[in-house]
Amino acid sequence: MSYYKDMHVVYKTQNRLMSESIAAFLEAQGIKTIVDQDAAGSIYGFTVGKIGEVYILVHESQIEKARELLKAMEAGEFEDTEFIEPIQENLEEADEPENE
Repeated sequence: MSYYKDMHVVYKTQNRLMSESIAAFLEAQGIKTIVDQDAAGSIYGFTVGKIGEVYILVHESQIEKARELLKAMEAGEFEDTEFIEPIQENLEEADEPENE
């Protein structure tokens, strides 16, 4: 996976949705990610074999932190973690133009 300069695979799945979810988890921890899949696998929706593999890549400077987080995730250390959702009122207020 040398398509991306200084980016390395830290995780792979056979499921695009799972990869996107794991990448979002890493992003929430401050780790920049790229989710990559072979074009044919993506176009035709393959989920088996080499062509169905989906890769999560991180910058080489964040590999160690990403692997630690992924190991903790696989061990179930984040199972009871509650993620705070944005309050809808705050989102609506941010979208409204200010009246002067």
